[in-house]
Amino acid sequence: MLPRLIPIAAPFAALIAGGCTMAQPGGAPTPAAPVAVEPYRAIGTEPFWSLTIDADTMRFERPDHPPLVRERPQARVALASQNFATRDMLVQVFSARSCSDGMSDRTYPDTVQVTVNGTRYRGCGGTPAEAATADSSAILDGSWRIVSIAGEAIDDEHATIRFQDGRISASAGCNRMGGSFRFENDRLVTGAMMSTRMACPAPLMARESALSALLGQPLAYSTDAAERLILTAPDGETLVLRPQAPAPRPMR
Repeated sequence: MLPRLIPIAAPFAALIAGGCTMAQPGGAPTPAAPVAVEPYRAIGTEPFWSLTIDADTMRFERPDHPPLVRERPQARVALASQNFATRDMLVQVFSARSCSDGMSDRTYPDTVQVTVNGTRYRGCGGTPAEAATADSSAILDGSWRIVSIAGEAIDDEHATIRFQDGRISASAGCNRMGGSFRFENDRLVTGAMMSTRMACPAPLMARESALSALLGQPLAYSTDAAERLILTAPDGETLVLRPQAPAPRPMR
Protein backbone atom coordinates (compact mmCIF):
# COMPACT_ATOMS: atom_id res chain seq x y z
CA MET A 1 0.00 0.00 0.00
CA LEU A 2 1.32 3.42 -0.91
CA PRO A 3 2.02 5.86 1.94
CA ARG A 4 -0.39 8.62 2.66
CA LEU A 5 -0.04 11.62 0.32
CA ILE A 6 -0.86 15.24 0.94
CA PRO A 7 -1.44 17.55 -2.06
CA ILE A 8 1.78 18.12 -3.99
CA ALA A 9 1.85 21.91 -3.63
CA ALA A 10 1.99 21.62 0.15
CA PRO A 11 4.99 19.26 0.55
CA PHE A 12 7.10 21.03 -2.03
CA ALA A 13 6.31 24.41 -0.51
CA ALA A 14 7.33 22.94 2.84
CA LEU A 15 10.55 21.57 1.38
CA ILE A 16 11.44 24.99 0.01
CA ALA A 17 10.62 26.59 3.36
CA GLY A 18 12.84 24.03 5.08
CA GLY A 19 15.88 25.67 3.53
CA CYS A 20 15.15 29.12 4.96
CA THR A 21 17.11 30.70 7.80
CA MET A 22 16.19 32.83 10.78
CA ALA A 23 18.24 35.62 12.32
CA GLN A 24 19.31 35.32 15.97
CA PRO A 25 19.15 38.41 18.19
CA GLY A 26 22.91 38.88 17.61
CA GLY A 27 22.43 38.89 13.85
CA ALA A 28 23.91 35.45 13.07
CA PRO A 29 21.62 33.31 10.90
CA THR A 30 20.31 30.06 12.32
CA PRO A 31 19.16 27.30 9.95
CA ALA A 32 15.44 26.69 10.15
CA ALA A 33 14.36 23.24 11.30
CA PRO A 34 13.86 20.87 8.36
CA VAL A 35 10.28 19.99 7.45
CA ALA A 36 9.51 16.27 7.24
CA VAL A 37 7.47 15.43 4.15
CA GLU A 38 6.43 12.00 2.94
CA PRO A 39 7.64 11.02 -0.54
CA TYR A 40 5.23 11.36 -3.44
CA ARG A 41 4.74 8.13 -5.39
CA ALA A 42 3.27 7.27 -8.77
CA ILE A 43 2.97 4.02 -10.74
CA GLY A 44 2.12 2.93 -14.26
CA THR A 45 1.35 -0.26 -16.16
CA GLU A 46 1.99 -1.45 -19.71
CA PRO A 47 4.92 -1.07 -19.23
CA PHE A 48 5.26 -1.14 -15.46
CA TRP A 49 7.08 1.81 -13.94
CA SER A 50 7.31 3.67 -10.64
CA LEU A 51 8.24 7.19 -9.62
CA THR A 52 9.28 8.49 -6.19
CA ILE A 53 9.81 12.18 -5.47
CA ASP A 54 11.29 13.05 -2.08
CA ALA A 55 12.97 16.09 -0.56
CA ASP A 56 16.09 15.77 -2.72
CA THR A 57 15.57 13.47 -5.69
CA MET A 58 13.25 12.09 -8.34
CA ARG A 59 13.70 8.34 -8.94
CA PHE A 60 12.12 6.71 -12.01
CA GLU A 61 12.27 2.91 -12.36
CA ARG A 62 11.36 0.54 -15.21
CA PRO A 63 12.00 -3.18 -15.81
CA ASP A 64 15.20 -3.89 -17.74
CA HIS A 65 16.47 -0.35 -17.17
CA PRO A 66 18.74 1.03 -14.45
CA PRO A 67 16.97 3.47 -12.11
CA LEU A 68 17.00 7.04 -13.37
CA VAL A 69 17.77 9.30 -10.41
CA ARG A 70 17.86 13.07 -10.75
CA GLU A 71 18.08 15.97 -8.34
CA ARG A 72 14.58 17.19 -7.61
CA PRO A 73 13.97 20.48 -9.43
CA GLN A 74 11.69 23.24 -8.22
CA ALA A 75 8.06 22.67 -9.16
CA ARG A 76 6.66 24.83 -11.93
CA VAL A 77 2.91 25.35 -11.80
CA ALA A 78 1.07 25.33 -15.14
CA LEU A 79 -2.63 25.88 -15.79
CA ALA A 80 -3.59 22.22 -15.26
CA SER A 81 -0.50 20.59 -13.79
CA GLN A 82 2.61 20.84 -11.66
CA ASN A 83 5.77 20.13 -13.60
CA PHE A 84 9.24 18.93 -12.55
CA ALA A 85 11.77 19.17 -15.38
CA THR A 86 15.38 18.02 -15.66
CA ARG A 87 17.57 17.80 -18.79
CA ASP A 88 16.19 14.35 -19.69
CA MET A 89 13.03 13.84 -17.63
CA LEU A 90 9.75 15.74 -17.31
CA VAL A 91 7.19 14.81 -14.64
CA GLN A 92 3.68 16.29 -14.96
CA VAL A 93 1.15 15.82 -12.16
CA PHE A 94 -2.48 16.58 -12.96
CA SER A 95 -4.11 16.79 -9.51
CA ALA A 96 -7.58 17.60 -10.88
CA ARG A 97 -7.77 14.28 -12.79
CA SER A 98 -8.51 11.10 -10.86
CA CYS A 99 -6.92 7.96 -12.26
CA SER A 100 -7.41 4.19 -12.41
CA ASP A 101 -4.35 1.97 -12.72
CA GLY A 102 -6.13 -0.38 -15.15
CA MET A 103 -5.20 -3.43 -13.10
CA SER A 104 -7.52 -3.11 -10.11
CA ASP A 105 -10.52 -1.19 -8.79
CA ARG A 106 -8.28 1.36 -7.08
CA THR A 107 -8.76 5.04 -7.87
CA TYR A 108 -5.89 7.49 -7.37
CA PRO A 109 -6.25 11.26 -6.89
CA ASP A 110 -3.74 12.28 -9.60
CA THR A 111 -2.93 11.48 -13.21
CA VAL A 112 0.84 11.47 -13.80
CA GLN A 113 2.83 11.63 -17.02
CA VAL A 114 6.58 11.03 -17.15
CA THR A 115 8.55 11.81 -20.32
CA VAL A 116 12.07 10.35 -20.53
CA ASN A 117 14.18 11.11 -23.61
CA GLY A 118 11.04 11.62 -25.69
CA THR A 119 9.20 8.49 -24.45
CA ARG A 120 5.99 9.09 -22.51
CA TYR A 121 4.76 6.97 -19.61
CA ARG A 122 1.26 7.52 -18.23
CA GLY A 123 0.03 6.39 -14.83
CA CYS A 124 -1.47 7.33 -11.47
CA GLY A 125 -0.16 9.11 -8.39
CA GLY A 126 -1.09 9.55 -4.75
CA THR A 127 -2.76 7.27 -2.24
CA PRO A 128 -5.69 5.21 -3.61
CA ALA A 129 -8.98 6.60 -2.36
CA GLU A 130 -10.11 3.36 -0.73
CA ALA A 131 -6.77 2.99 1.10
CA ALA A 132 -7.03 6.51 2.47
CA THR A 133 -10.62 5.85 3.54
CA ALA A 134 -9.70 2.59 5.26
CA ASP A 135 -6.88 4.27 7.18
CA SER A 136 -9.14 7.15 8.17
CA SER A 137 -11.95 4.86 9.32
CA ALA A 138 -9.49 2.91 11.46
CA ILE A 139 -8.57 6.15 13.24
CA LEU A 140 -12.14 7.35 13.80
CA ASP A 141 -14.24 4.24 14.37
CA GLY A 142 -15.41 3.80 17.95
CA SER A 143 -16.94 5.79 20.80
CA TRP A 144 -15.49 9.10 22.00
CA ARG A 145 -16.07 11.50 24.88
CA ILE A 146 -16.14 15.16 23.91
CA VAL A 147 -13.31 17.05 25.61
CA SER A 148 -13.94 20.48 24.09
CA ILE A 149 -16.06 22.19 21.43
CA ALA A 150 -14.62 25.30 19.76
CA GLY A 151 -12.33 25.91 22.73
CA GLU A 152 -14.99 25.34 25.42
CA ALA A 153 -14.01 22.55 27.82
CA ILE A 154 -16.74 19.93 28.29
CA ASP A 155 -17.09 17.83 31.44
CA ASP A 156 -20.22 15.82 30.73
CA GLU A 157 -20.35 12.03 30.41
CA HIS A 158 -23.35 12.41 28.09
CA ALA A 159 -21.39 14.50 25.56
CA THR A 160 -20.25 11.78 23.17
CA ILE A 161 -19.65 10.93 19.51
CA ARG A 162 -19.60 7.53 17.84
CA PHE A 163 -18.31 6.65 14.37
CA GLN A 164 -19.16 3.22 12.97
CA ASP A 165 -19.73 1.77 9.49
CA GLY A 166 -20.03 5.18 7.85
CA ARG A 167 -22.53 6.45 10.43
CA ILE A 168 -22.07 9.13 13.06
CA SER A 169 -24.14 9.71 16.20
CA ALA A 170 -23.43 12.56 18.60
CA SER A 171 -24.74 14.49 21.56
CA ALA A 172 -23.54 17.61 23.34
CA GLY A 173 -25.40 16.46 26.46
CA CYS A 174 -29.04 16.94 25.46
CA ASN A 175 -30.42 16.03 22.03
CA ARG A 176 -29.09 13.18 19.92
CA MET A 177 -28.07 13.83 16.33
CA GLY A 178 -27.01 11.37 13.69
CA GLY A 179 -26.31 10.81 10.02
CA SER A 180 -23.70 9.52 7.62
CA PHE A 181 -20.08 10.51 7.12
CA ARG A 182 -17.47 10.08 4.40
CA PHE A 183 -13.98 11.28 3.50
CA GLU A 184 -13.26 13.83 0.79
CA ASN A 185 -9.75 15.17 0.07
CA ASP A 186 -8.50 14.02 3.48
CA ARG A 187 -11.41 15.69 5.25
CA LEU A 188 -14.26 14.23 7.30
CA VAL A 189 -17.58 15.30 5.77
CA THR A 190 -20.98 14.51 7.29
CA GLY A 191 -24.21 14.12 5.38
CA ALA A 192 -27.55 15.59 6.42
CA MET A 193 -27.88 15.21 10.20
CA MET A 194 -31.15 14.33 11.94
CA SER A 195 -31.76 15.39 15.53
CA THR A 196 -34.22 14.99 18.37
CA ARG A 197 -35.88 18.23 19.48
CA MET A 198 -35.97 18.28 23.26
CA ALA A 199 -35.87 21.65 25.01
CA CYS A 200 -32.73 21.95 27.13
CA PRO A 201 -31.13 24.64 29.34
CA ALA A 202 -29.68 27.54 27.35
CA PRO A 203 -25.99 26.60 27.92
CA LEU A 204 -26.62 23.09 26.57
CA MET A 205 -28.47 24.45 23.55
CA ALA A 206 -25.58 26.82 22.80
CA ARG A 207 -23.09 23.94 23.11
CA GLU A 208 -25.28 21.81 20.85
CA SER A 209 -25.40 24.56 18.22
CA ALA A 210 -21.60 24.85 18.30
CA LEU A 211 -21.23 21.08 17.85
CA SER A 212 -23.71 21.04 14.97
CA ALA A 213 -21.90 23.95 13.28
CA LEU A 214 -18.55 22.17 13.52
CA LEU A 215 -19.90 18.88 12.21
CA GLY A 216 -21.42 20.73 9.27
CA GLN A 217 -17.96 21.66 7.95
CA PRO A 218 -15.20 19.60 6.31
CA LEU A 219 -12.92 18.62 9.18
CA ALA A 220 -9.25 17.71 9.13
CA TYR A 221 -8.44 14.95 11.61
CA SER A 222 -5.37 13.96 13.59
CA THR A 223 -4.41 12.37 16.89
CA ASP A 224 -2.10 13.70 19.59
CA ALA A 225 0.30 12.06 22.04
CA ALA A 226 -2.56 11.49 24.48
CA GLU A 227 -4.46 9.52 21.80
CA ARG A 228 -7.07 12.23 21.57
CA LEU A 229 -8.79 12.81 18.24
CA ILE A 230 -8.58 16.41 16.99
CA LEU A 231 -11.12 17.51 14.35
CA THR A 232 -10.27 20.91 12.89
CA ALA A 233 -12.56 23.17 10.85
CA PRO A 234 -11.29 25.45 8.05
CA ASP A 235 -11.42 28.47 10.40
CA GLY A 236 -9.22 26.69 12.98
CA GLU A 237 -11.95 25.85 15.49
CA THR A 238 -11.53 22.36 16.93
CA LEU A 239 -13.54 19.48 18.31
CA VAL A 240 -11.38 17.45 20.71
CA LEU A 241 -12.36 13.88 21.61
CA ARG A 242 -10.86 11.15 23.75
CA PRO A 243 -11.60 7.42 23.62
CA GLN A 244 -14.55 6.43 25.73
CA ALA A 245 -13.76 3.67 28.18
CA PRO A 246 -16.08 0.65 27.90
CA ALA A 247 -18.72 0.29 30.58
CA PRO A 248 -17.66 -2.09 33.37
CA ARG A 249 -19.27 -5.51 33.36
CA PRO A 250 -21.66 -6.23 36.25
CA MET A 251 -20.34 -8.47 39.02
CA ARG A 252 -21.82 -11.96 39.21
